[in-house]
Amino acid sequence: MDREQRYPTTRLRIAPGSVLALTTDGLLEAVNKDIDQGYERFLKGLRGAPTADLETVVDALLAGTQEAHGLGDDVALLLARLDKPDRRS
Repeated sequence: MDREQRYPTTRLRIAPGSVLALTTDGLLEAVNKDIDQGYERFLKGLRGAPTADLETVVDALLAGTQEAHGLGDDVALLLARLDKPDRRS
């Protein structure tokens, strides 16, 4: 780690109910496939995520991963939904 390195930060407002998706390239890159195709497949799989059960979305995104990617690359995936504010007072 380079302690002298400065990394830019950006502040974003994230709407309640939004889903944060973090993954490694191991999920996006399939054997003999373009990473852009994997990225598009990933985004397509996230389309219903704001209202869907996230465990179901994860299962769908990971389905076929081993066959498509082989055992040569690791895969990490995190989905998190930002809760809507509790309006009960």
